[in-house]
Amino acid sequence: MISRIECAYFFLDCAKIYSALSMKTFYLVSIVLLMSPAFAYSQNNPERAKGAFSAQFLISTDLKSVNLHMIGGNFKYSIGNNGYSVALMPTLSFKEDHPEDGKRKKPFVRPGFSIGPLYQYKRYMVGIPIFYQDDKWHLNIGIGMRVGS
Repeated sequence: MISRIECAYFFLDCAKIYSALSMKTFYLVSIVLLMSPAFAYSQNNPERAKGAFSAQFLISTDLKSVNLHMIGGNFKYSIGNNGYSVALMPTLSFKEDHPEDGKRKKPFVRPGFSIGPLYQYKRYMVGIPIFYQDDKWHLNIGIGMRVGS
């Protein structure tokens, strides 16, 4: 939770922010805002530098949850600016759980692994990851990009 000192430092009225946004939405927006400087750095400095930040991520949905996939190891075939790959992706799944009476509520953020095909064009990608969670297979579709060099 943000303290009053931090709110004063950023010139924010936290009461209005918390009343307008739930904590879950606040955390999701914070993640996106924290990734923005890395994206801006990579776009403004196209030359490769040693030790520069580089990552690939994909945001997907199955219309019941939102998933953030970080692209890991993959088998890739490239032709010019186009790339086709099958990738293993560590995944964070964001889903609100509404349990039946007497059942334990599951956490809002759950880790996992997914696998699926990706089509890449320059920095942008479209993917169809599939992962196993809650005793079911979940098929998602998403878009993503490569950030960094």
